[in-house]
Amino acid sequence: MTVRCCFLHGINNEGRSEAGIKAAWSRHINAAHGISLSASETNAPYYGDLLDESTDRFSKGIETARTTSTEERERLGISPVRAGLYSSFSGFRIEPINLGAIGKAIIGDILGNSENVAVERILEQAGVYFGDAGLRNHIRQMVVRDLQLSRPDVVIAHSLGSVVAIDALRSVNVNIPSLITIGSPLGSRRIAGLLGGTRQKPRRLGMWYDLRNNNDWVASAGGAAKIWHPVEDHSGVLSSVHNHSVKLYLSQPLVGKVLGA
Repeated sequence: MTVRCCFLHGINNEGRSEAGIKAAWSRHINAAHGISLSASETNAPYYGDLLDESTDRFSKGIETARTTSTEERERLGISPVRAGLYSSFSGFRIEPINLGAIGKAIIGDILGNSENVAVERILEQAGVYFGDAGLRNHIRQMVVRDLQLSRPDVVIAHSLGSVVAIDALRSVNVNIPSLITIGSPLGSRRIAGLLGGTRQKPRRLGMWYDLRNNNDWVASAGGAAKIWHPVEDHSGVLSSVHNHSVKLYLSQPLVGKVLGA
């Protein structure tokens, strides 16, 4: 039986490509479950460079908003709305990154009052995704188009990709039988709030499985099932140390079971 899959990647995937992500994820699945997925059976909408470029623009925009006058911002074409958004980020400046109010709040919800710069660096793009409505809408439309054209049997979404998945699945006009979220931050009430809408699974989605490593700090707010309904929770200690890797998650028996191994 042929299974059509869609892979949705998380943050910090700049410099990669759809083909590269498809190949890597398919290779992990084949190694763990003996399932061979051809390139024609998989899709991986790629937005890693968009996230990276938007993050870079935000960093520059924050500095401009912080150091220039209203007149200078107008001359540079920075609207009052955009300047306000930049300012909301600049108030939470943490060298050497500019995470912003939204990303800072996400961290607080997931990890308490952690000031771990490495953690904040990784979540920088997540803050930009939620803070830049144009970027978020562009990525959502890209993924919706892909899902409606490819009509996958299974969507596998890692990390921020699980947020992108919910955003997109709420807008599709085709049925999607299964979603597997892996290493997902959707157990965070802050992130659920930023997504807006109800806490019900998207209406065109069949089964939603949430696979969580208890030692994965991105998913440490808890499983998606504590907030979203209905979700089949698969939480457990998959690794004795922190491990957020795609390879770890794709090797789990649940993935093979859903894919028909």
